[in-house]
Amino acid sequence: MGRNSGHQRGVSVAAYGELSMATVNELIHHYKRSAQKLWSFCGSSGSGWETAAITIESLRGRGEEEPDWWAAGEPQRGRR
Repeated sequence: MGRNSGHQRGVSVAAYGELSMATVNELIHHYKRSAQKLWSFCGSSGSGWETAAITIESLRGRGEEEPDWWAAGEPQRGRR
């Protein structure tokens, strides 16, 4: 994304309309954090993936809420 003669430039996304670069940057970092949480849960091997699948099935079977990876990736405010 280049400079736009003094105007703030955005990215057009059909579902969201016009987004500022700051919002796009925040979304990218949120996605990255959420993906990291998901990969930590799933592990990095076949046995980890199987354990993750069994855990999800168990939660569903007990009527419990499944992990919300998007919420898990929310930025932690106040930490620096």
